[in-house]
Amino acid sequence: MDFIDRSLVIVDLETTGLDPLVHEVIDIGAVRVDQASLDIEATFSAKIAPAHIELANPIALQVNGYTPEGWRHAVDPRNGWLSFFAFGRQGVFASYSTRFDWGFVNEAIRFYFPHQEADRSREEYGPFERHLIDIPSIAWGVLGPLPKIGKNPVAIHLGIGEEKKPHGGLNGALHALEVLRSLRARRNFYAKAA
Repeated sequence: MDFIDRSLVIVDLETTGLDPLVHEVIDIGAVRVDQASLDIEATFSAKIAPAHIELANPIALQVNGYTPEGWRHAVDPRNGWLSFFAFGRQGVFASYSTRFDWGFVNEAIRFYFPHQEADRSREEYGPFERHLIDIPSIAWGVLGPLPKIGKNPVAIHLGIGEEKKPHGGLNGALHALEVLRSLRARRNFYAKAA
């Protein structure tokens, strides 16, 4: 399959902290979109039951609104990750925090994804195509240097507004998609004006 024929899978994770070797993903949100049109093909959302909530950073839990009651129907990590990998199969991983999100996804791939083939890219990227799309890099390329390049500052600059709080995986992924759509519209506007 050619790269252009693959869907983008825009991912946003909520975690119990910043270190993928210590902390856990507790909410996976993703939106699968057509690369050319950025039209939504499907969405994915799963709250993951934490195994070691005692290791969580309280600030992280405040940001993502974690409460035991809110996560009482959360799925176990293995089922959550395997469902996400099935959703993302053959897609191109994209994120507004690619380094952060991919760090956690990569740990999950190494732990949960069955390596049945002796294929190096499969070991490294699991079900995803080997390229990673970093939305802040696109923002920098389209908008040039800004005082802050985080998702909320860029979204405000584009007139979209901040992601609603508390942060959630699917809400974050959909917000990142809106930023990407706005960036593409600006790029197309500049291209036509030139």
